[in-house]
Order: sequence, then C-alpha cells, then structure tokens
Amino acid sequence: MLGRFELLSLLGGTLIIMILVNRIAKYLRGNILPPGSVMVGNPLPESGDPAPVTRGSLVGLLFAIGSGLCFSIFTLIACIFDFWYLIPTFFFIRLPVWLNWAGIASGWAIDAWNLAAMYYNVNFTLAFKRLKGTYVLATGGPYKWVRHPVYAAGCVFAISIFLVTEFWLLLLGILFWGTVRAQAIEEENLMRKTFGAVYEHYYHTTGRFFPKYHWTIRTGTVSA
Repeated sequence: MLGRFELLSLLGGTLIIMILVNRIAKYLRGNILPPGSVMVGNPLPESGDPAPVTRGSLVGLLFAIGSGLCFSIFTLIACIFDFWYLIPTFFFIRLPVWLNWAGIASGWAIDAWNLAAMYYNVNFTLAFKRLKGTYVLATGGPYKWVRHPVYAAGCVFAISIFLVTEFWLLLLGILFWGTVRAQAIEEENLMRKTFGAVYEHYYHTTGRFFPKYHWTIRTGTVSA
C-alpha cells in the first residue's frame, strides 16, 4: 500500500480539487440550461421523491456505491491521525505498487466523470427542476452515452479505492451490483411512463451503464 503521506496528499488533494471544480462549474453554469438538455412537458410530481427507492435498494446502493466513498474518507482520517494500526492486517491484501497507482489514476478519471455529470445534471436526479412546474432531462455530457453515469462510476470507484488501500472488504460491494441494476431499471420504467416518447427515444439511443454501440453487418450478393 502507498505510504501515509502519499495517500493523504493524493486522496486529500483529489477531494479538494473536486470541491473547487464543482463550485466553479456551478458558478459558470449559473441558471443557463446545460448543453444537450431536453425540456419535458409532462413533469414529475411536485411532492415527494419520484424515484422508486425501497429500503432494500437503499441498502444495496449504500454497499455497492457508498462503500468506496465512505472508506476513502476513512482513509483520509486515518492518514491524518495515523491509526491504521487499529485495523487488523488480515483485512488487507498486498498488491504491487503499480496497481496502487492504477487505482489512483482510475479514481481521478471517475472524479472527472462525476464532475461532468454534475455539470449536466445539477442534483443527480432522474430529471432536475429548472422552473416551477418544469423539469429538464439531462442528455448532454456523460448522459449522452449512458443513462446512469453516476451509478456506473460509483460501482467502479469502490474497486479503485481497493486498489489504493488494499482493503479487500470493499470488493464485497460487487455482490450488490445487481441491486444497482434493478434500481436503474425501476427508474427507467418510471421515466418512460412519465415522459413517454421523449424518454423512449433517449432510452433507445443510450446504454444503461456502458455506451451503446451499433454494429452494422454489411451484406452483398455474389453472382456466378
């Protein structure tokens, strides 16, 4: 595992940069509609959270996505106050240093991805509110290719933190990836019912967690 001061400077620096860049992006965007956004004429209900979240899906999302973020914060605190010795050594797997740095690099890439998603969808909801009674469907930036960029990044982020910290319990979050997929499908069903053709078109031109590729098979005729 990387040293205490390496972890502190890399993870702490990344956190500070994320906060600063996020603030700058919000300031620059202001009230301007993000590029690629689609105004919807049939908005979500005004009251309550429209996302079909259940207690089970919340637990699944917490372990699949929240585990990486929580342990990265814990790592920063452990580096500052130097209490790594409180964690039993059998919770760690020794990895080559190049894998530690690969985790750092992938974590930076995920941070940039999430910042882009935040710019195009201000609050990471299914559709964000612009004016009273009017909602906007984010289809620009990462949303141009995938419908759930934050879910996808969150799942991979836990693996990145594992590569950095070598804390193998983070890999248990993989067991809950099915919950993330089920939650994403429920959200898509709600959006398709609520926004009809607008979301239907968006659904068929994007991937759920990975970009959708269209394969074209060329056929020809052979003459004797």
